[in-house]
Amino acid sequence: MDLLKLNTNRVWRTYLGGKKLDLFLSNTDTVDTHYPEEWIGSVVKAINPDYKDNEGLSTIDLKDGTKTTLLDLIKLNPKEMLGESHVNKYGCDTGVLIKILDAAERLSIQVHPDKEKAKSLFNSSFGKTEAWHILEGRNIDGERPHIYLGFKEGITRELWKDKFHKQDINGMLDLMHKIYVKPGETYLIEGGMPHAIGTGCFIIEIQEPTDYTVRVERSTINGYNIPDNLCHQGLGFEHMFDCFSYAGYTEDEILARWKLKSHCSSSEQCLISYDDTKCFAMDKIIVNKNCKIRDTDNFSVLLVLKGKGTLICNNDEMVIEKGDKIFIPSYVKDIECVSDDKTEIIRCFPPKDK
Repeated sequence: MDLLKLNTNRVWRTYLGGKKLDLFLSNTDTVDTHYPEEWIGSVVKAINPDYKDNEGLSTIDLKDGTKTTLLDLIKLNPKEMLGESHVNKYGCDTGVLIKILDAAERLSIQVHPDKEKAKSLFNSSFGKTEAWHILEGRNIDGERPHIYLGFKEGITRELWKDKFHKQDINGMLDLMHKIYVKPGETYLIEGGMPHAIGTGCFIIEIQEPTDYTVRVERSTINGYNIPDNLCHQGLGFEHMFDCFSYAGYTEDEILARWKLKSHCSSSEQCLISYDDTKCFAMDKIIVNKNCKIRDTDNFSVLLVLKGKGTLICNNDEMVIEKGDKIFIPSYVKDIECVSDDKTEIIRCFPPKDK
């Protein structure tokens, strides 16, 4: 098997959503639940209050009928699966995690550590810089899809802590920029930047491969009480404030720096480049009849957004359709995609290894 189709991998989260994700994955039951996220190409275990063995890890059905995790498959042949230069730098870790998520309510105000803080606070080589590519949106209770991104000018650690201890949620939101979003836009959220995905956002998220999320709300909008450990991630309520960067910006500065501009080249549109961040990259491939998937030295992960077609390489052939997720090992080259219909594919790449 050169082309590895990944199984559905829904993950529990504190917030409600997932109805549009159900529709995207062609599920018959379309309802908002606590499983609003699909994790793709994941070698990361989810950090949840009720621990479930291997929750979050992507799985693959092999041709002999057995099921294995992507992580176990990588461990068998890491250099073939991930690429020699990648393994030399990152070992068996893919260095990236892709998600599709659908928010029926605003997520908790949160922050993730950058690499430096992740190393000092969590003894991790990876932080959680991430990016959001907006797929669609829905109006909920009269509110258009939006995000909260970055502090306004005048923020201080003491002011932020005071709002937290008072649980002044509106006060915290007022200290951040509320940005209405549209399909096709892409935003980079670097480690240390406060943020929250707002109601109605259906997005692809690509990130460093950790689940370190510091939350400053003690309960979600739907009334779920967030356990202390899910707020401070084991750091304690004092040290969790070390994860925030307290730089303030105007909205124009936020949009100029972290709303990314795409670049087109033939059938491929670069949504996130290594010039934007060294942590990952993302392309959009549009197939009208056929196109060659460009070769790289490392692995990649495909997500079919719309249409259907066939992926063809030397030793394998796979029919693909909307909602399919495919892991392409580094040794697989010369892939062609053939489609009778217009097919759109998101292709995600690992961190830059050189």
